[in-house]
Amino acid sequence: HLNGAPFDAVRELAWAIPVAVICEMLDIPDEDHERFEQESAMLARGLDPDFLLTAEDRAARDQAILHFGLYFHDLFAKRRANPGDDLLSALVAARDGEDSLTEGELLSTAILLLVAGHETTMNLISGSLLALAQDPVAQEQLRTRPELDRTATDEFLRIVSPVQLTGRTLTEDIEIPGAVLDKGSLVFILIGSANRDPEVFANPTALILDREPNPHLGFGFGMHHCLGAPLARLESSIVLRELLNATTSFTLAESEVRYRPNVVLRGLETLPLTLHS
Repeated sequence: HLNGAPFDAVRELAWAIPVAVICEMLDIPDEDHERFEQESAMLARGLDPDFLLTAEDRAARDQAILHFGLYFHDLFAKRRANPGDDLLSALVAARDGEDSLTEGELLSTAILLLVAGHETTMNLISGSLLALAQDPVAQEQLRTRPELDRTATDEFLRIVSPVQLTGRTLTEDIEIPGAVLDKGSLVFILIGSANRDPEVFANPTALILDREPNPHLGFGFGMHHCLGAPLARLESSIVLRELLNATTSFTLAESEVRYRPNVVLRGLETLPLTLHS
């Protein structure tokens, strides 16, 4: 694509690489990768609160869950008959061994690993590319200073916030300014808002690649800290570094970009980029 026609960085980079990685970890056949794109998108949309979904959205989500369920039940049977050294075989062994999962837990964990293993990373990579395409100074700074990769990844996690909100059930009554929340209540934590809190982050809307400290909540916090955080960091930093090293610049091919309609998992629909050598 160097010096050629624009290409969709979501489809060809941000989606393709995380899917290939998580499918390799689960030992999912190459020919099955494409089938997950649409159904994963349906599940990602289905994570939004029900009151934001249409009847068609809910039906598509339920259909995707059914398809994933049938697919993984078939894979579970194959792993039981012929286990390998992949992550899915290890989960099946845990289900059948002393540290047993229920069959439902096994299925939900497999679906979570597949979908969460690429959806959020896809949105992080594409959002990072957009931020750099919109800020040529930051793009050149990162291109010429690879030692910033670590802090830059944290800043992209903060500024992009691929997971915009998450739900928690209160284990005790709590009082916050203006409200008393009862034990058992479901509350939504607005991660995207917290990551731009001016009381925590100086100049919160600016992309500052060497920002430190950077106590963002991009991977959650505490006991619910994202299990896949190290993998997401690694994938994102490698993709960005390889693209930066292969180009002198990359620019937006269109003045406007389109986001998917999701609220929880925020991400770009497409990202047309032009690469320059």
